[in-house]
Amino acid sequence: MNLRPDLASRLSWELVYQIKPLTDDEKKVALEYYAMQKGMSFDRKIISYCMANLKRDLPSLISTLDALDEWSLKAKRPITIPLLIQLLKKDNDWAIILKRNSLISYKIIKCTECCL
Repeated sequence: MNLRPDLASRLSWELVYQIKPLTDDEKKVALEYYAMQKGMSFDRKIISYCMANLKRDLPSLISTLDALDEWSLKAKRPITIPLLIQLLKKDNDWAIILKRNSLISYKIIKCTECCL
């Protein structure tokens, strides 16, 4: 960046924070904490399945957990991997929203990649 020397020195006086994206392990911990706060109980394999088979950005993963929570309550079934697969395959409101969010996120990522 081409800044005047006096401006560069003034800007360097402030604290600078570097924000790093979460690692996959940190995302798993965040999802477990989120689920615990919502009162959800399920096997940790659910989160591992999500991390291995779905988009791994945190908003998509949280949306998936929310959808899975609501779907399990409506179906009156415990949260399991087969229930998650059923949720993702079924043409219900949550599955449509999750798919739509994935498409929107993908388009935004593509647009920012070509515009940079």
